[in-house]
Amino acid sequence: MRPSRHVRRADTRPRYTRAASAARRPVKPARSRSSRSVGSGAGFSLPSVSMPSLSFPAIQMSWLLWAAIAVVAVALLVTVSNLTRIQQIEVEGNENLNSVHIQQMAEEGIKQQWFGSNIILVQTGSIKSYLQENEPAIKQASVSRSGNHTLKVVIQERQPTLNWRSGNSLHLLDADGTVIGPSQGAYEKTLPTIIDGSSLPVEEGRRVAPAAFIVFASQLSAQLPSIGVGVVAITVPETTSELMVKTDKGYTLKFDTTRPVAGELADLQAVLKEIERSKKTPKEYIDLRIENKAYYK
Repeated sequence: MRPSRHVRRADTRPRYTRAASAARRPVKPARSRSSRSVGSGAGFSLPSVSMPSLSFPAIQMSWLLWAAIAVVAVALLVTVSNLTRIQQIEVEGNENLNSVHIQQMAEEGIKQQWFGSNIILVQTGSIKSYLQENEPAIKQASVSRSGNHTLKVVIQERQPTLNWRSGNSLHLLDADGTVIGPSQGAYEKTLPTIIDGSSLPVEEGRRVAPAAFIVFASQLSAQLPSIGVGVVAITVPETTSELMVKTDKGYTLKFDTTRPVAGELADLQAVLKEIERSKKTPKEYIDLRIENKAYYK
């Protein structure tokens, strides 16, 4: 009987320690932070860019350069501004308005602009509008540049034609019926006065009557004395289409301002001859508002 053999198989598997296991693990390549994969395709790496560091002397020189440029720009701006500054305002065309008054108004218009004192940048149209809107006596104005330092203002004044009395105020009217301003001095006596029966308020620069009415009233007041009619007062009742003239004989003449003055004066002369022939005197009025017909009472 054979003796039993006990065969011990040598353990052929190597045993690894932790250090050895770690040494055997595959090492993944380090991923560069500068690389970036795009989409699902193959990736590519962008080259890393290193920013140059600015030194303190370079920054200081840059600020000094910009400061020098700013100083030169300001000096140039001041020089150009002085060379093109408005130093004089010339006024032409005025007869009744004072030149100093117009110059002061032009200066006020200049001050309302950002660069009004500069002859190049000044807006002449704005000064023109300012003069016409703020001085009723100016009918038209033109403003232009003259040289490097002079502004030229040429105006056309409104011509006083009639006095307009409304309530206790007396104003001058231009030929187009625009209120010029308060009537004073020689105008109160030399110009005809129209009394507004409605006593409506009057504002300077506003038109109170049409130009046709002003022409009719001016011609009528100038021609009535030539036919022997003395005028005491001329009144507008409610509308400018009619005009009432109170005579020194006590009666009133009624006129239609939409008709020619010559036709109504011809009718008036015919009535006056008839009255003289019949030795009658109107006690209240002579109505001339209907063409070729006149009524008296």
